[in-house]
Amino acid sequence: MISCKGDLNTVLKNAVFDTYEQILALSEQSPEKRGMATTLIACVVDDSLHCIVVNVGDSRAHIITRDHVKVSKDHSVVNELIDSGDIAPEDAWQHPLSNVMTQAVGDSESVIKPDFYTVNLRNTFILLSSYGLHDDVSRATYIRIMGAGVLLTKKRND
Repeated sequence: MISCKGDLNTVLKNAVFDTYEQILALSEQSPEKRGMATTLIACVVDDSLHCIVVNVGDSRAHIITRDHVKVSKDHSVVNELIDSGDIAPEDAWQHPLSNVMTQAVGDSESVIKPDFYTVNLRNTFILLSSYGLHDDVSRATYIRIMGAGVLLTKKRND
């Protein structure tokens, strides 16, 4: 377990911007690394199961309860098109710009504005994922798998 001092949001925000600066510096030092950047999803959980999630790009947090899955918001062109009503959410996966990010850690052309989510993890699971997982697994599947996990945990604790 890692101990940190200060407000968890501030700790995570500082970590995101420190990482941004380090990636940017590395990419400027080596021609073969120019333009490198990454998405980011991270969380910190305290002893009372209070969780802060931060994301940049299209890596996601899936906040899963017995009946619902809440997903963090992607920083992508397609998500902006959904928000503006130009495309329907169900059409996002097949859109030609589905892989174009509006924010990425280390991208000198991005102005990053990380999103933060606060979650109490009592009776809740959190799954952090990258692009490869969340486009292939449905919300219903997450709920089914996590529901089975809840049942197993209850049986062990009985």
